[in-house]
Amino acid sequence: MVHVLITMSDIHVKRGDLREWQDAHPDGEERAGIARHWQVGDGALDPNDAPKALHFLEEKVPDVFTSMDRVLIVREAIRDVIEGFDPGIHQFLPLDLNGGENREHPEPYYLMVVSNTQDTIVDALTDSETPSSDPSGTCDAMFLTSITRRVKVTVDHARLGALNLWREERYRRTLMMSDALHDAFRHKGLEFFSSFAAEDFIDAKSA
Repeated sequence: MVHVLITMSDIHVKRGDLREWQDAHPDGEERAGIARHWQVGDGALDPNDAPKALHFLEEKVPDVFTSMDRVLIVREAIRDVIEGFDPGIHQFLPLDLNGGENREHPEPYYLMVVSNTQDTIVDALTDSETPSSDPSGTCDAMFLTSITRRVKVTVDHARLGALNLWREERYRRTLMMSDALHDAFRHKGLEFFSSFAAEDFIDAKSA
């Protein structure tokens, strides 16, 4: 079974800003280009370009959350589980959650970059949209009809590789995870991003 992550739901998006990073990169186009690394997995992020601190503006820090700049942020325990399944595959760059009011968050947190892809989604059996700029659907910008709730997603398991966490090749805003990784978080009592199970292509064809 494959699970589709919902990283932009209200329960995961938390208030905070990257003011030092924004000051260091005042050009908006440059910031947008850097942000593509964590937003759509546009290759490995140069650590020199990465944000080093987030002014976290909420009282409780969850195991994982998404900043308003769509940065995926995970605590050390989450990173360790992912590394156990996909060792050395994803980027985890230290991020200081320094609070905005001198609140301290002693446990390490990391900016997570997922750039490895698989092409498993079956378009005809998925609630998705194709950009008007590319009606053939061959670009990497296709998207699900919602990024904040469950929609119909069908996956061809025959096209799955060895990754346990990945972005879809043509749906770069969409993160997926294996059943094994999903169960590992539950077993350890860790809260990962909300998710729902994708439908299997074989089952969908026979329905």
